[in-house]
Amino acid sequence: MKIINQKMISLSIDFASRIVRQVASNKFTIIVKKILKN
Repeated sequence: MKIINQKMISLSIDFASRIVRQVASNKFTIIVKKILKN
């Protein structure tokens, strides 16, 4: 059971960090586009 739990935790952390990176890059591109428009 412990091994399965550790795998699930590491998978969820990896998934969460991937989402965070995606959101951050999306916000960054939006900011860059706004700066370039001005």
